[in-house]
Amino acid sequence: MDAVRRGHLTPGARVHEVGLARALDVSLSPVREALFRLADQGLLEHRPRRGFYVRTLDEAGTREIYTFRALLEGFAARLIAERRRAAGTASPLEGSPGPNREAEVFAALAAQIDEGARAARRGDRRAVAAANARFHDLLVRAAGHSLLERSWALLAPAEWLLHPTWMWMDEPIGPEEAADWIARHQRLLEVLRTGDPEAAEREAAAHVREAGEGNLLRRFPLARVPEHPSGTPGNPGAQGTAGREKGAAE
Repeated sequence: MDAVRRGHLTPGARVHEVGLARALDVSLSPVREALFRLADQGLLEHRPRRGFYVRTLDEAGTREIYTFRALLEGFAARLIAERRRAAGTASPLEGSPGPNREAEVFAALAAQIDEGARAARRGDRRAVAAANARFHDLLVRAAGHSLLERSWALLAPAEWLLHPTWMWMDEPIGPEEAADWIARHQRLLEVLRTGDPEAAEREAAAHVREAGEGNLLRRFPLARVPEHPSGTPGNPGAQGTAGREKGAAE
């Protein structure tokens, strides 16, 4: 997993089972079991009698990932906003644990934005990607919905699904791209804080779709991307177009 995330194993690369077992100083059996699990999760592809290879996503596969994520994260944002609204209307006795929990959730999300912002300002794309992955994982898990988390687990083990620009991780992030990443995540957090479930769901889904469509265009320049009423992909406002133009930070 770490080798894929860091780009040491690129799409289509062979994963050598014997070499892994030697490097980890374990027998071949647990290595094969782990590789089959990664194949089930979509990170690897098992080719009978040939071995394991890093999965190469085509245009359709890339689109499936970000559209599924948009559904999951939009639902997560709705649940968080509903809980936020309920905590604001509860009596002091009934709501005493709620506001503390929500404050912790928002503080954790804000901390990842701050960490990503610091990394973005110094041009460290890998560090931004890691903060981005943690932000979105926190968002889903903060919803407190077990079936949602099980669905998320289909994607989360393959970290490149959370920051799909890993093939370009050695490219530094520029000031415009950094500013866009910070603004988009701050905007999502502020919408969550309003306690408006509909707005939170729309914003989170649009956030994921915009980034996904940008990455789709970067990987497949001739891909067809649906236009939304605002004229920009995903986001109902006219902001955040750098994600589409550059297919960059999510």
